Amino acid sequence: MMQYNGSKIQVLDLPGIVEGASKGKGFGRRVLSVARNADLVLIVLDVFQPELLKTLETELHEAGIRINKGLPKVFIEKGHHGGLSIHNQVSNIPNNLVSEVLRIHGINNGRIIIKEPNLTVEQLIDVVSGNRIYVPALVVLNKIDLVDSNFISEIDYKIRGFIPISADRKINVENLKRSIYEKLTFIRIFLKPRGDKMDNEPLIMKQNCTIRDVCLKIHRNFVKNFKYAYVWGSSVKFSSQKVGLDHILQDNDTLRIILK
Repeated sequence: MMQYNGSKIQVLDLPGIVEGASKGKGFGRRVLSVARNADLVLIVLDVFQPELLKTLETELHEAGIRINKGLPKVFIEKGHHGGLSIHNQVSNIPNNLVSEVLRIHGINNGRIIIKEPNLTVEQLIDVVSGNRIYVPALVVLNKIDLVDSNFISEIDYKIRGFIPISADRKINVENLKRSIYEKLTFIRIFLKPRGDKMDNEPLIMKQNCTIRDVCLKIHRNFVKNFKYAYVWGSSVKFSSQKVGLDHILQDNDTLRIILK
């Protein structure tokens, strides 16, 4: 369990992935099934084998895991009759091909709206199949204590955006923790019950969360019995501002919930 900035993040160390893992080699499907349920994937590379990044990315892709990519803006509303209605606003994919992909996947009636620029057929299939996972990822280059800065610079030309560390010597590990925290888009919300001091332990939420999200995390009855809330912090114009359930919170906000 990694603790950082008031959060507790469970880290699962999986067995190494070999080529062909997505097809079952080396218990690869079991390993990759764990990655499908993660909020963040860390791809850890040996400093002497950075070329394995391509293999790992390929295996993840073949297993239906799309790293550092957004879900294509394609919206499907299934129907029971009336055929297919295709609203293709920006894509160059012909409507007859869109229709064929839908029919192959058993969708013969309904409406599809395509808003994704430069949509590919593969992306369309991803959306229609509905079993692809979109997850953020970080590339970590380990054992940097065994090489010099010139060696790392050469790797930087081939792989952009990696985090260099030495797990053995604890070099740059704090930076890795911070990167994990930021990639998970966490924010800290401090609760201040009426008549009590502010809680020292923050409530860890996701960016762009609302008062409603906080209430649901505490207890579902908080939404049912919600009256209003007071907020101190950067998300409001003045301290102790009264807000409703749809108010969007920001990092380090302090919150007091008033119930009926």
